[in-house]
Amino acid sequence: MRHAHSLLALQAAAAMAPLPWGKRPCQDYLKALREQTPARLDDGLVECHPLRHLRWTAGVAEDDEDSSPLPPQLAFDARNSACHAAGAAGVDWTAVLRHARAYRGGAPVPVVDVLDNWRVAAESLEVVIACACVDRRVVARRGGGAGVALDLERAAPLLSRAGVSAPEVAADPFLDGARTLVRPERLASTRDLEAPVWPKVLHFAEVMAGLDAAARRERFGDVPVRRLANGAWAAGSRHRVAAARLCGLALACRVVKKS
Repeated sequence: MRHAHSLLALQAAAAMAPLPWGKRPCQDYLKALREQTPARLDDGLVECHPLRHLRWTAGVAEDDEDSSPLPPQLAFDARNSACHAAGAAGVDWTAVLRHARAYRGGAPVPVVDVLDNWRVAAESLEVVIACACVDRRVVARRGGGAGVALDLERAAPLLSRAGVSAPEVAADPFLDGARTLVRPERLASTRDLEAPVWPKVLHFAEVMAGLDAAARRERFGDVPVRRLANGAWAAGSRHRVAAARLCGLALACRVVKKS
């Protein structure tokens, strides 16, 4: 019995231990990311960083055609922001988590397909996000196909910044009448000029996946959510919301008014 109590105490202590990826590690990651450069390979292939160099979704405005043999040094915080990720249509986020775990374990990463303007083809986006989660460069191949569209309801902050009205939203993303649990995949993000630190997202997702609902709430708290002018619900948290999407779990939340 004493051993059982000791084990429970150790598990509780581990669950409440400080999470890595505080301010300084994130700053170091972003500094190293900004120093990444693409490299030409044989057969028209290019090695590059999935977040630094590739556009993940459509933009509010059409991206210019790009005839350069190498992808651009993107302003990735704005072009691959948390708002773009939240608005990416048709992404299987739990597949992203499976891919990330496999690649971290040594599984081969397939060549990813991109369009002529270095926007990721739809069939490659989950691989690209998974590689961002493990901070792994990818080999890209330019060609045809279609990219991932933005869900304009969840992209409302991007549209607002561009002076465009977003479609009205009537759907309720909450899982309970008290509005304390929300479907993370139904939330917009107000962070339209900041990208998540994807290795931090992966770490949060793996911690979340190992906890029950009460322990997740204790560990990560309630994410503030608010209603936007178009009726969509949005959060300002980049990492907790993205992590909950990766592991397919409901997110503890609290409704706040716009400040």
